[in-house]
Amino acid sequence: YADMRQISEGVAMELVGSAFLGKEAEPPVVMIAGVENRTSNYVDTKSLTDRIRNLTFQSGRVRYVNEARREQLLKEQGYQAQNVTPEQQAQIGRQLGAKFMITGSLSEMRQTSPRQVRVSKTRLNYYKLTVEVTNLTTGEIAWMTEKEFAREARLPIIGW
Repeated sequence: YADMRQISEGVAMELVGSAFLGKEAEPPVVMIAGVENRTSNYVDTKSLTDRIRNLTFQSGRVRYVNEARREQLLKEQGYQAQNVTPEQQAQIGRQLGAKFMITGSLSEMRQTSPRQVRVSKTRLNYYKLTVEVTNLTTGEIAWMTEKEFAREARLPIIGW
């Protein structure tokens, strides 16, 4: 938990301070497509991207579309078109389109101590989070970063 919190904060602060955002006249509209989990463990990558979104949104340097709720937005607009007075309806076709998309991957490598006579073995898990921002108009990668961390675990060979 602490590792994921630390790397998500690191990515967010690096993105907020990036030259890529400095080139934009106003805060760009962004969507988060997600981070792919390429590890052998369950990792809540949605929580990771939610934290990045929250921190960058609070900075005021980035605006977001709610890509996760598009189906519900369309359902509500359909309801309003049928049942709400024209003055009170949300205007259809007025949603913002994202200019950039955030994607990434979390990968893992493991190293286990060689066979020896001992009561435990050591396993080193190395993780790397890669995050990139892609311009949706050109397909060009506008910004990219990597964050790495490692964790060591001692596993008992004999236990109960």
